[in-house]
Amino acid sequence: MIPITDILISTVGGVLANKFTANQNDEDKQDAKYSESPSLKKKKKAVNPIAVEPISDTKSWANFGKTFRKLLLAIDKPNVYLFIEFETSTSAYNLITVVVEDSRTFDWYPFEQNITFQGDGGGWHTTQQFGWELKEAQKLGVKLRLSIRIAHNSDLKDLINGKVTWAKLKERSVPALISADPHFQFLRDRFIKELSGKPGNET
Repeated sequence: MIPITDILISTVGGVLANKFTANQNDEDKQDAKYSESPSLKKKKKAVNPIAVEPISDTKSWANFGKTFRKLLLAIDKPNVYLFIEFETSTSAYNLITVVVEDSRTFDWYPFEQNITFQGDGGGWHTTQQFGWELKEAQKLGVKLRLSIRIAHNSDLKDLINGKVTWAKLKERSVPALISADPHFQFLRDRFIKELSGKPGNET
């Protein structure tokens, strides 16, 4: 006599097999439908193969600061670029984009987290924390160079989208120190003053 458990297992197995086969047939019919009708094919999102994914944690400054410092410690003599956006953002501030460059290989690492040299609220507090990270990295022996520059918002966006090269962005940007607009010189000077001296050589 066949045990009742074997009968149950066999029955359940048969039901599942039939269900799987039915689902598979439905999927095959659906795929055939798409292949026969180009207009019904699923559209795949086009991705630029040289677009980049910024290093980022926009929800947590603590995580961003920790990642930023680790990157500085991992690079021999890193260059830290702070690009002041030429055009103001929706917050009416000229936001700052942070990019770390390896001075040996010229590899570059952009951060999505923005800071600002303006205001006295949360944005400026974030900038003060960023300055603290720079000073802490120096205490740990990092020999960094800092460059505060002005760049068009579109160029910074195109850098991430892979439409502008890192070298081209640097060529198209202007050191804030020699800007003809005193507004950008003021922003630069405020940050340098907050650091209580230059972290490395600043241009």
